[in-house]
Amino acid sequence: MNDAVSDIWLELLRKIPSLLFGLFLFAAGVVVNFHSGLGMAPWGVLNVGIVHHTPLSLGQASQLVGLVVLLIGWALGFAPGLGTLSNMYFIGLFIDLIISWKLIPIPADTMGQVVLLFLSVGLIGIASYLYLRGG
Repeated sequence: MNDAVSDIWLELLRKIPSLLFGLFLFAAGVVVNFHSGLGMAPWGVLNVGIVHHTPLSLGQASQLVGLVVLLIGWALGFAPGLGTLSNMYFIGLFIDLIISWKLIPIPADTMGQVVLLFLSVGLIGIASYLYLRGG
């Protein structure tokens, strides 16, 4: 029994770097999309709307929406796992860090905006792969 528990922990520790890197890339994709100024996915629009009507940051709004969805799911009988909890917390944290560290430039022209828009799709695609491969 001890070996089985040990194997579970080792497998979990092996997956965490991929999970966290995927969540960071997802947050980067969200910020890149936001900075493109060319529209966002529905959840992003909801988060930006919350930001405009509350003192919350974009990352905090993302965390709040994630928490509400998580609690509704839990009330409906879907218990959250480590990946779901990590998703809710870390994407919001990484969004705020990326914005505060100014890691993503704000484009000065339309071509820069289009480049950021396409980059956001690529980042979110790669991030989704890394997140999902952890199971």
